[in-house]
Amino acid sequence: MCIVVVEGLDGAGKTTVVRALAEALDAATDGTPGAAVGPLRAVVDETWSPDARQLFYAASVLDASARMAAARAAGRRTVFDRYWASTVAYDVAIRRTGLDLSVVEARLSVPDVTVFLDAPRSVRADRM
Repeated sequence: MCIVVVEGLDGAGKTTVVRALAEALDAATDGTPGAAVGPLRAVVDETWSPDARQLFYAASVLDASARMAAARAAGRRTVFDRYWASTVAYDVAIRRTGLDLSVVEARLSVPDVTVFLDAPRSVRADRM
């Protein structure tokens, strides 16, 4: 059983790597925010305050954590596209809420492996 998280900036190649890893590991894919809340993202990003947005994304990771725990308990290999590091990074770089989310972090399932992807800005820009 293996739970892998792939993190990185937009355009770094996460989707490609997640798909390739899932195929190589015969694993399912998942990510944050989950498909169920995906349609809400535009509303949240465009109309909610920075604090509310940060809590929305933290809640989506907490939900992904439950899915991660269920996959682990069932012995299912799963590759996640984004998880906690992305949520924290966006807050530090963009939202700057300064919210103490340690209570959320303490409850999160821990992946077996986290892969951080990087790509030059020019490459990321071409991909977006």
